[in-house]
Amino acid sequence: RLQRLIEAAYSHFEQAPGWPGALYDILKDLSQKFPNYPIIICENGSVKITDGWEREKYIREHVSQVQRAIKDGMKVEAYLYWAITSNREWDLEFNDASDFGLYKIDLDHDPALTRKRTPGADAYEQIIKDRRG
Repeated sequence: RLQRLIEAAYSHFEQAPGWPGALYDILKDLSQKFPNYPIIICENGSVKITDGWEREKYIREHVSQVQRAIKDGMKVEAYLYWAITSNREWDLEFNDASDFGLYKIDLDHDPALTRKRTPGADAYEQIIKDRRG
């Protein structure tokens, strides 16, 4: 996992470790250090496949840990996925290993910037619908 984390630090995001339980641990630590403050997760996401995890599984598993934290009394007020649409990660070539978007946009070849829904968008939408229900 440490080697995968190092690879991610060098912009090999598809090598980043998929470790949802660590999110729970971080939320627990923050809740203990700052008990009077709410927590907002404003940037959690994945490229199409990271550490063998497809984006939709990554989202479901991480949100499950957020829900677990809330159930355990932690003040998590929001979870925001990074990013809604394709984005170019720094100086990387734009491809599935550098795109975190729930809606894919071919930034290099589509002047109309047409959005194409990904399975990750479907998973995130279902999580939101289930939460409302």
